[in-house]
Amino acid sequence: MIPRKLELKNFLSYGDVLQTIDLTPYSMICLSGKNGNGKSAFLDAITWAIWGQARKTSGTSKADEGLLHLGKTRMLVSLEWELGGKIYRVRREYAKTYGKPYAALDFELYNAADDKYISLTDKTIRQTQEVIEKTVGIDFDTFINSAFIKQGQSNEFSKKTPKERKTILANILGLARYDRLQQAALAKARSIDQKKQILAQVVAHHEQELAQEPELANNRTSLQESIAQCEQQAAQHNVTIATFLVQQKTSESLCVRYQFIAEQQHSLQQTLLLKQADLHEQVASWRATHAQSLSTMNPKLVAEERQTLVNKEKEYRLKQDQALTVERALLAGQKKLHERLTSLQKLEQATMQTLDSAYEKNSLLKSQALTTLAQQQRTSAAAEQELATTKKRLASLNEHLVTYPAFAEELQKIQLQFDKRKQFYHTLVQRGNALTTQHKELAHKQGMAHNQNNPACPLCEQMLTAQRKKFLTQQLSKQEQQLRHRLARITLLIGKLKQLLVEQHKTLEEATKQDNAFKQSSVMVQELERVLIQQTTTSSTLATALKEHEQLIITLTTEQEQLALQRATAQKAASATRENDELIVQITHELTTLEEQKKLLTYIPEDYVHLQKRITELDALVLTQASLNAALEQQPHRKKNIQLLIRDLRLLKKQAADAVNDLEQYRILSAQLITLQQAVDTEQKALAACIKTKEALINNLGICESQIARLTTLALEVTNKKKEIEGCNAEIQYYQTLSTAFSKNGIQALLIEEAIPEIEQEANTLLAQLTDNQSQLFIESLRDLKSGGVRETLDIKIADTAGIRPYEMFSGGEAFRVDFALRIAIAKLLARRAGTALQTLIIDEGFGSQDDEGLARIMTALYAIQKDFAKIIIVSHLT
Repeated sequence: MIPRKLELKNFLSYGDVLQTIDLTPYSMICLSGKNGNGKSAFLDAITWAIWGQARKTSGTSKADEGLLHLGKTRMLVSLEWELGGKIYRVRREYAKTYGKPYAALDFELYNAADDKYISLTDKTIRQTQEVIEKTVGIDFDTFINSAFIKQGQSNEFSKKTPKERKTILANILGLARYDRLQQAALAKARSIDQKKQILAQVVAHHEQELAQEPELANNRTSLQESIAQCEQQAAQHNVTIATFLVQQKTSESLCVRYQFIAEQQHSLQQTLLLKQADLHEQVASWRATHAQSLSTMNPKLVAEERQTLVNKEKEYRLKQDQALTVERALLAGQKKLHERLTSLQKLEQATMQTLDSAYEKNSLLKSQALTTLAQQQRTSAAAEQELATTKKRLASLNEHLVTYPAFAEELQKIQLQFDKRKQFYHTLVQRGNALTTQHKELAHKQGMAHNQNNPACPLCEQMLTAQRKKFLTQQLSKQEQQLRHRLARITLLIGKLKQLLVEQHKTLEEATKQDNAFKQSSVMVQELERVLIQQTTTSSTLATALKEHEQLIITLTTEQEQLALQRATAQKAASATRENDELIVQITHELTTLEEQKKLLTYIPEDYVHLQKRITELDALVLTQASLNAALEQQPHRKKNIQLLIRDLRLLKKQAADAVNDLEQYRILSAQLITLQQAVDTEQKALAACIKTKEALINNLGICESQIARLTTLALEVTNKKKEIEGCNAEIQYYQTLSTAFSKNGIQALLIEEAIPEIEQEANTLLAQLTDNQSQLFIESLRDLKSGGVRETLDIKIADTAGIRPYEMFSGGEAFRVDFALRIAIAKLLARRAGTALQTLIIDEGFGSQDDEGLARIMTALYAIQKDFAKIIIVSHLT
């Protein structure tokens, strides 16, 4: 940036006549004159035109009414400069009014083809200022620390302590941005640490729940063992029931056999009766023959009676044979009927057993499904409750966060107001310091004006009359009163503003804490939203599973009703089969017919015995003595028959006794069948109780496994959270490393260390010209310690003909040459670091400590460095 033309009006010491200063023809300019003639104001006009800042403003782009010429309300500065072969013009205007102050800023680019300026002004003053600074490529702070050596600040670097020199060099090099980067890194680390704390709390809560996992695992193992025991007991009961059923079937088969034996016993009883009747008949015949041998009767009557009795005997024998035939047919028919019924009963039992097994299986599945449904209903209810709790917490946090935008806006307003007040406070302090300096200078002038021995003017050193000196004294007194009044007002404002800043700083700290709480709530909202999504998915999955189990229960209930209907249908079909079976109907009909025949063939054995007895008697009577002999011949045969009958009767009685014993065994087996049925019922009840206990244990096991599965999910989530915490730790470590790198002992120290050789080289080049190669400076960044080791420092040592001495040991003129060389070196360094060619150098005062030879050398040095700058502007009151 090369200044070409400056126009100003009512700016500081310049009046209301527009002043135009053309700098185009000159490459080196010296502004010389007495104090108060506007030398420094000329330089302030350049900085105020471009950046809106001057010596009486600090850190603000707004116009300062303190720059107005005394008694004026409107000021104007216009600056034309050259940069990169292009010509720019900026015009800044300010007016103090009763309302809001007026400010205007115009920025233009010269178009040589049309010989006119093109406007580059943006919508607002702030945006236009950004365009200007972007075009210039350097901000105000960089400019005044490089191209502009302000009055009284040439030794700003050298006079400080080593620690302060490092700070000043850091400021000159623009290292403050690393402080801001360090604060940003620390803020980021704190933000991540807050997130880590929230994650740690969540992990701690989950780990408390995970602590129950061993207990749940033990419960699951115990439940599994109990279920295994129940299954083992159920298996034992099933084996026992199967054994009892086998015994029951064996006993039932034996009972069938003993029933057949009973039927045989009845037949034996009938045969025994017949044999007994036959025995009685033989005995009676023998007795009759024997009686006949003792007495005889009328043969004719005996023959007739005998014939009649023989006919009756034949009828009795015929009925007896027919009755035996019918009895045998009844026994055979009953046997066939029993076998057919047994066969049908087996088929019916097989069908019913299949249906019963299917029904029991369906009942067991339905019971298990109901248990699972109840468990899922409880789990779903718990999930819904957790979902409702999460939604409630999320709604509460969102309701709390609703006020955050307004709070953030209010916080920003408070922060902006605090910054503005702080800037105004520093402005007031600077004004106070300036007024204090002016007051001291005025007091010095008043002292000189009151000196009666010196008639010269304390300002221009011209000779004054007593009256003129009295007038000057009065003017100085008035100025002193005005300054004292303004200083008192500013001091009062500073005190009040400082108290206000302290109070507002406390409010700002509380608001910052509340802002951190809002941010923490925001992080918690994000975490709860993620948990809400997981819980919503879980609840939806549980609802789907619940509907599936309800549908399964409906299906099983339908199947159960169908099986019950099939069982009833099978029973009806079996009953109908028994009723409609042709063989059973035929056998039943035959048995009915035989029973009716049996009833018709009844006879009385005693009558038959009496009949035989009477025939025998008649035979005895009929026979004559001759026939009696013949009959007597038959007596041995009858006796033999009687013996055979007695033997047969004994055998039959023995068989009947054996049958009675078998029937006793049948009764014992019947009692055993009852006992076996009771044992089967008892075992079945025990089996049902065991199954019920097993179902309850399976239900508890399902609940336990569900909880363990949930804990497994929680463990995975804890692992992920811990990974996030590890990531947070890595990020925190990363940002802490950045904070350390951006700190005073990090990049800043390296940049300073790197800049020192460049500063030394540039300063020594210039210092050689200023001292005729008699001096050379060294900047030491490390100092050896007596105890060993080194310490960081920034000492300036100068080597001359007298040796190496510290900077503090040199006189004012010698120190100024060192300061001047260092300041020019730092300015050139900063210009290179900023990426901007330093085309203009401005030096405001500072040569009063030099003798003629020193001034000559400075002039020579200035001419020597002239090639490095397009324009050099020097302000001095020295000739």
